[in-house]
Amino acid sequence: MRLIPDNLSQAYTVLRGKISDAPHPLRWCDRIRICMPQAKLSKPAKHTDITSAEKKLGVRFPDDLRDLLLETNGIDGLYSSPVCSIDQIVSMNQKIRSAEYLADRMPFDHLLFFGDTGNGDDFAFPVFRNGGVGTAVFMWEHETDCRQEYAASLSHFLIYYAVEYYAISANRPAA
Repeated sequence: MRLIPDNLSQAYTVLRGKISDAPHPLRWCDRIRICMPQAKLSKPAKHTDITSAEKKLGVRFPDDLRDLLLETNGIDGLYSSPVCSIDQIVSMNQKIRSAEYLADRMPFDHLLFFGDTGNGDDFAFPVFRNGGVGTAVFMWEHETDCRQEYAASLSHFLIYYAVEYYAISANRPAA
């Protein structure tokens, strides 16, 4: 799993505390607003759209991703999409599995991509041999074709992402 650098440790602890210490379980949109207050949330997806996407990709989305998409069909995080819309998820997975894209990379059949950093790196859930999809989040680094565990769950992913990418992006000077 990816480690939070020392200079971001306090921000991670604060966000995790806000989510963990809530008096009641938080909806996905509430967690997103805590982690990324300036992010734009899309209208909720429909069950039928999720089911259709799963059929096109041949996998069932993890329950957390399904639940998040039913609250917001994607997150626009200023410079990236930490969670893409259903249409983007389908497109991204189809493109990344194409022969042209795979010409100089290892296969991606074992990953279900769902988000991006805005710099070419993407986030995915593991797909197991039996067709099941895990709940840990992996990051694929496009320069090295490296795939490493990024977070233990979608909830932890939102916190890590907010601290590592969103907070850094939010503090960039305006162009």
